[in-house]
Amino acid sequence: MSGALCAVTAMGAATLPPLTCDIQITFSSGTDNVSGGNNDLYTWSSGNHLVGVGISGGSGSYTSANVTFVSDGNQGGATCAMILSGDGVHNTIAWTSLPVGNSCFYHLTFDVTDSLGNTASARWPSAGSAEIHRTS
Repeated sequence: MSGALCAVTAMGAATLPPLTCDIQITFSSGTDNVSGGNNDLYTWSSGNHLVGVGISGGSGSYTSANVTFVSDGNQGGATCAMILSGDGVHNTIAWTSLPVGNSCFYHLTFDVTDSLGNTASARWPSAGSAEIHRTS
């Protein structure tokens, strides 16, 4: 055996760091007081308030990474949903038919699987619901 092969054999397989992930709406505290009955957080905030995700650890090769929008209830006949930009970067949350003084409530989940079958999940906000509240 060559010296290099002996060294690799003696070290064994490297331990991978655990797979972790996170999700957030950039520049949002979880409650956004907005104006207008129909809009989205990205446009309303002049280019902020995007769905942001991060993945680290695991095998480094990911077989799935899925963001899910979950409605926790809307007031006044409003509708809220995640809108995908098509570029994978400018995803945000939109609302329609939101009356003044009413709110949309939601949370986001992020699930990742790596090529070894390891999984990780994240939720934003970590508990409860985010809120889009129309003030004017």
